[in-house]
Amino acid sequence: MKKILLYMALAGTIAASAEEKVPTLDQGAPAQPVAPVANPKFPDDIRTAAPAAPETLFAELFSNPNPKKTMSLEEGIGFDDPEHSMQDPSNVIKVGDTYYAWVSWRPVNVHVYNSVIRYITSKDGRHWELKGEALGKGPEGSWDAYGVLTPYVAQVNGRFYMFYTGSDINWPKGTGNSIGLAVADSPDGPWTRVSDKPVLTPSHDKTDWDSHINDDAHLIVRDGKYWLYYKGHPNGRPWYQTQQGVAIADKIEGPYVKYVGNPVLKSGHCVCVWPHKGGVAAIADMPGEILWAANGLNFVMVKRGIWHGAGPGPYDPDAHNDTKSGRGITWGIEQRGEPTAACPDRNVIGRWELDLQAAKE
Repeated sequence: MKKILLYMALAGTIAASAEEKVPTLDQGAPAQPVAPVANPKFPDDIRTAAPAAPETLFAELFSNPNPKKTMSLEEGIGFDDPEHSMQDPSNVIKVGDTYYAWVSWRPVNVHVYNSVIRYITSKDGRHWELKGEALGKGPEGSWDAYGVLTPYVAQVNGRFYMFYTGSDINWPKGTGNSIGLAVADSPDGPWTRVSDKPVLTPSHDKTDWDSHINDDAHLIVRDGKYWLYYKGHPNGRPWYQTQQGVAIADKIEGPYVKYVGNPVLKSGHCVCVWPHKGGVAAIADMPGEILWAANGLNFVMVKRGIWHGAGPGPYDPDAHNDTKSGRGITWGIEQRGEPTAACPDRNVIGRWELDLQAAKE
């Protein structure tokens, strides 16, 4: 607990020192995205202490000091359908007695950015059924006309909000992609786009870390505001060299303002965060790290080597409750490569289990 309090105190000092640089949300979204700068640096004492004692901090944050990850395709979906590929699973939510999740879906001869979004349901989180299309491509000429993918769904104020990545028809020629938002009164749909414009777009400064893609949204509610974590990279980078940032809004519909200290995570291809022990915990699937930030911004690595795989979509019932003392996560779904001759980049969905429950007080 002493270690956690030390990190929280230092995070508060760092946040206070950067306060003048962060635009207030009631000013509305800036005309251009806030220019990212280098992450605030930890004081020397914490920079030297943190790498030396990540296991000590992990043991204070998590109930299981040595968790082991398992993954089962038999408790997933898509492995028996060689004609289609499923990937980019959303988080898992439970409505009534049914679990829901959303996936990018495409025929095997179609590029992943040319996908649509379908949904899957389960009564036990282990046996899944593929349902219909949740969100299709945007109309001709729109920013998401080429494809929609990487869904994330939040249940807020009695409605369901789907964040998704969209790409336009010129994406194969090198245009980037942005994050959009759709809404429904039921997890079964129908889904309606909140706007004909995205809620988060790449930086206009081509030297910025997120100037080509804004992708893979993951939302938590914190301090009455909506924290939208996302990944990005500039043009010319390979797909796996992504970093992660956060944008914050007063309302779930936006406007979202990018944090000036982005990127808050220097690695990780798919975004996975959750409220944990007063702060925010994260999985960086590449390179397989568990991280934690007392203020949701200044992440430190607390465990390495226990995560293997890509695209963690957790079951996290505390994500949208505006709590800082979430119970942690123990299972979810992820994508797993199952190539065929017709589709070497084909993916399916499996269930993973990993005990990342919060430590008891």
